[in-house]
Amino acid sequence: MFGYNGIIKKWEVIFCERVLLANNYPIQCSCGASIIVEVDSQCSHLQVYCAKCRTLLFSKTNSNEANEKINKAEVSPQDKALPAEKVQKFAEYTVLKQLGAGSTGRVYLAIDDITHEKVAIKILRKHNDSRSIDYFIRETQVLMNLEHENIVTLKKWGNYQGFPFFTMEYIEGYTLSKFLKKGSVSIKHAARIIVSVLDALEYAHQFRIVHRDIKPGNIILAKSRVIKVLDFGVGKILEDGGGLTETGQMIGTGFYMPPEQFQDAKRVDLTADIYATGATLYHALAGIPPFGEHHRNMTGLLKSKIGNDYISLAERSPHLSPEIIQIVEKAMAHEKSKRYQSAQEMREILFPFSEMKKSL
Repeated sequence: MFGYNGIIKKWEVIFCERVLLANNYPIQCSCGASIIVEVDSQCSHLQVYCAKCRTLLFSKTNSNEANEKINKAEVSPQDKALPAEKVQKFAEYTVLKQLGAGSTGRVYLAIDDITHEKVAIKILRKHNDSRSIDYFIRETQVLMNLEHENIVTLKKWGNYQGFPFFTMEYIEGYTLSKFLKKGSVSIKHAARIIVSVLDALEYAHQFRIVHRDIKPGNIILAKSRVIKVLDFGVGKILEDGGGLTETGQMIGTGFYMPPEQFQDAKRVDLTADIYATGATLYHALAGIPPFGEHHRNMTGLLKSKIGNDYISLAERSPHLSPEIIQIVEKAMAHEKSKRYQSAQEMREILFPFSEMKKSL
């Protein structure tokens, strides 16, 4: 095979007999796919097909004999590209499927066309405001520096056709949200998961970064048995006047966010993550989120949040010990000053439950 930049797949090039010094050929298909091929100027037989729609993009021959070989050539069934409807391009990524969606954007499984590795790419809502994009880039640069065992690593960021995006390491496993569809979990199991979440938050909070959307859907139970927190990409850097969030805007997920976040996500502090973590622990222990009785009734949810009116964990799951219920209630305190004031404080109280020999 001749030299290439990693974008052309093996089935896209047929008949190249030898390789010498290469020239660069930028090629764009009418379907929108864009590639750059390094082609040896002395290569006698060459055809390049679009991996997306199978259109012949480039043909190079140096003899009539070569032309005859190319005309007779056939692509084997196993070399056929995926159907166009199953493959989409976004910047330098081949998008395979959607993994999830939220209030700020969608997450997809994709292949990095340069490194060939699987990544999760989050594409935010389109922002035409260059100021917002500038703030997004600045915040993402900071977030990319987070290196912790329990935090999904951000890899790249950018803006493609007006859509801000960032890519993350792809973790094989499943979300806590999916796991909880089967019902509640034991105190020990729930505590182990939340302790890992608190480890991640304690680290991020050292950099004055608030996650703002801790919930079961943003916690991954990896096949390696490591707990990973994702979506720090919508986090907020405290003491930073900028950001994608406008004053008065709500970011987060209703069941888990603290009441103050409903009013202004831009002004939340570290205790907002404590509340959301407590609400996630509630969900894990009860099998239903706090305020879950409101389901999709946002008006009712908002009123209950403001009035701190919800079915307590003790009422939902009376079999639980008073000690674990107290931890949840303190974390979810309506007034910020009554919550745990740090992830470390909550972790120290919860940790013994993750080590107990028998679930209560």
